[in-house]
Amino acid sequence: MVLESRSEGRTVLCAIALVVLMALALELHWLFAPPRSLGVRVVDVPAGATAEDIALILAEEGLVRSGIAFRLLAWARGVDHKLRSGRYLLRAGQSPYQLLQELVRGPATFRRLTVPEGFGVEQIAQLVEAEGFCPADDFLQAARDPRWREKYRFLPAARANIRYFLEGYLFPDTYFLPAGGVGAEDIVRVMLDRFQEVVLSGDLAREIQSFPWGLHGLVTVASIVEKEVKVSQERSIVAAVYINRLRRGMKLDACPTVLYALGRAGGRLSRADLEVDSPYNTYRYPGLPPGPICSPGKASITAVLRPAAVDYLYFVARGDGTHAFSRTLEEHLELQRQYRQR
Repeated sequence: MVLESRSEGRTVLCAIALVVLMALALELHWLFAPPRSLGVRVVDVPAGATAEDIALILAEEGLVRSGIAFRLLAWARGVDHKLRSGRYLLRAGQSPYQLLQELVRGPATFRRLTVPEGFGVEQIAQLVEAEGFCPADDFLQAARDPRWREKYRFLPAARANIRYFLEGYLFPDTYFLPAGGVGAEDIVRVMLDRFQEVVLSGDLAREIQSFPWGLHGLVTVASIVEKEVKVSQERSIVAAVYINRLRRGMKLDACPTVLYALGRAGGRLSRADLEVDSPYNTYRYPGLPPGPICSPGKASITAVLRPAAVDYLYFVARGDGTHAFSRTLEEHLELQRQYRQR
């Protein structure tokens, strides 16, 4: 009986030890796994920074789950005194071991790429070629590739009448890219990561879920607002006009969509232009065009989610970058006459 009791006791102790070891293994796996954050961080490691200082910087940037775990890894690999100072371009989602390798190797040189709000895919392609990153044709080919949806599930399904599959989803921002060896797909990936980080992982995420026309509709309306607005104070008012028209089943009558259909960046539209047979022509076809017409910034996306509380249905350009708004067609036609005479 005593032997059986001791045997049972050892079995219980072994089971407890196994549970503790499994819990410890899970905890270590979590500590050393890369965080779920996205995007690229520019990280400055000051001269004389210790492994403890660097671990704290990485933790504050969301690049590691635990600064203590990163320090232990550096110590265990015998490189805690070999981490080099400088400016680094670090991609979120890398493992602590990968980050450690980069910090031992030292900073690489990188270049700045600034994509303005309101740029379309073709303009971005011209920009990356002009900046010496990759040929414009390579970028355009990447922007048409529907396989991006395999990783970025927020992208719309491929449709025949969409000119560029990624139009609207290449987030306009300032990027820091390695000086050499960067291809079109690398740039696209960084820009899609940034869209996901700013639009879908931030304070707008919950509001997007309740937007009546979905994410694709949101980005589409925001892209029109981005092209239409020159004065930031009008952004939410112009957004309200388009939302009001959509709710009433009216045509959007948005000039920027016609320019997009014509393949033009700007200029005045003729009556013949307004008759162009294109699904992007919102003077001819009601509802939303097939997709965005440019890359909207966060301000325009926010304006569409939070339009001004106004009942305007029309606006006309004053000629100085601002617009005159009206509620009825009669008011709108009168304002058109006034500003055409000036």
